[in-house]
Amino acid sequence: MTSRARSPLVPALALICLAGYVFVYATGRAGPPIRSDGFSYYVYLPAWFIYGDPRLSSVANDCCGGEFPEFSVIVKWPRTRRWVNPHPIGVAVLQTPFFLAAHGLTHWTNLSADGFTLYYQHAAGLSGLAWTIVGLFILRRVLRRHFTDRVSDLTIVALLFGTNLYHYATYDSTYRVTTEKVSTDPDYCAESKAREIKADLERHLAGDYTPNLPKPKNVASCGFWGCQSSGDDPFSSKKFWAEQEKNPRNSR
Repeated sequence: MTSRARSPLVPALALICLAGYVFVYATGRAGPPIRSDGFSYYVYLPAWFIYGDPRLSSVANDCCGGEFPEFSVIVKWPRTRRWVNPHPIGVAVLQTPFFLAAHGLTHWTNLSADGFTLYYQHAAGLSGLAWTIVGLFILRRVLRRHFTDRVSDLTIVALLFGTNLYHYATYDSTYRVTTEKVSTDPDYCAESKAREIKADLERHLAGDYTPNLPKPKNVASCGFWGCQSSGDDPFSSKKFWAEQEKNPRNSR
């Protein structure tokens, strides 16, 4: 059992991911790691730890001339004129250890501690890569309870390179796809998922190739103000603002 626990596969995958990350940014194939959706997921950290302003106003004033860029989808609530970020804080929470390390390095090297200089950028990027490896490590540990090392290793290799996970671990590592699976999906690496995989594998080996389709779920229709299930009424901006006008909390 001890030798099984010392498989070099996960460290090897970590090195491959790190090499891909270095290649992407050393060759200029991607912009700064904190970009697009990654900016909106990350912006909580400088607001909390540097500016001490959870309302995000100080960050907006310092980085963006008082207005967040349109791509961030961070807008001012019409009645309160406070910033509203539709992106939740889960990614920022998982980035926090890396952010604090970057903050210390930034002060030590006398760079601008504004939350967006070199160390902050790559701390955010490397956090997504690191959580990818953590997820693969946990998944392998769970799979080994039901399968051989060979099957477990082939599964995580297929997951990393047979899906878009490697892309999100290296190129778009500040997006929430990687951290969401580690932090929010209750079935991620669960025993029930491992049993389901084992049952499907045994069925396929027995000659039954009928696909095991996922259970039907309400399809969420996601718009600017969040998501609704397919059973809900479609979003109407006129109806939304009319309801806001009726809400006594918004009339103060």
